Amino acid sequence: MVLYKSVDKYAYLGVDSKKNIETMIIGIDSAHKMCFTGVVSGSESDIFQLYSDIEKVMRDEGINPPFHWSSIKSSRRKSVIAALTEKIKFSKINFTVLIHKDKSSIPRMELIHEIIPKVIAESLWKWVSTINGKVIFEVNSDFDVGKTKTKHFVHKTLSYLMSFLTTDELVKIRDKNGVFVSEFNQKHGKVLLVGYTSSSQNSKVIQIADLLLGCFIYDAKFDYERNFIKKLC
Repeated sequence: MVLYKSVDKYAYLGVDSKKNIETMIIGIDSAHKMCFTGVVSGSESDIFQLYSDIEKVMRDEGINPPFHWSSIKSSRRKSVIAALTEKIKFSKINFTVLIHKDKSSIPRMELIHEIIPKVIAESLWKWVSTINGKVIFEVNSDFDVGKTKTKHFVHKTLSYLMSFLTTDELVKIRDKNGVFVSEFNQKHGKVLLVGYTSSSQNSKVIQIADLLLGCFIYDAKFDYERNFIKKLC
């Protein structure tokens, strides 16, 4: 699935993409064999602008997209972190890091498909409650547990988010060929939630999450004023 190009196909749900409504993007990625989860959130325009700034930094370092922290040579990482920190400082995105060590007493299924989605929803719902427009979730396909795929993680995250946003029992999440959609009214207008599994190859916001997680793990001094860091286990 190519990032954002397919969003307008959800116009049939009653949201006119040509009207002046907001489109917010949320990207979710993991790192270090599911020891960290990173969540990047912001407006579509801010995400695109930050990606453009990051792309310039990376190309100056001789690195071409798609961008993956693991593919950056160790000798270049310090300079990349310095440059990225400067760009991120002037962006308007938010970045959440969840720390959940691999050797935990919490069953893996419970951690990945219950606890993490709920914590993500708790960190996002107040922001989403102010939105009139679309909220698009792109989740890297890292969250498989046995035969339970990342698709289940996406559904759980949206379900928990909706539990904070609406008490209307008639509001449902629909599965449209692997893309979850739900639409309901809230104080500031109508919100359309869209969530699906993607990959960093196709997703700019997941690439941003990947790079920010890499910076956070690699450099203990890496800081960003709109970080939210929570240790789960």
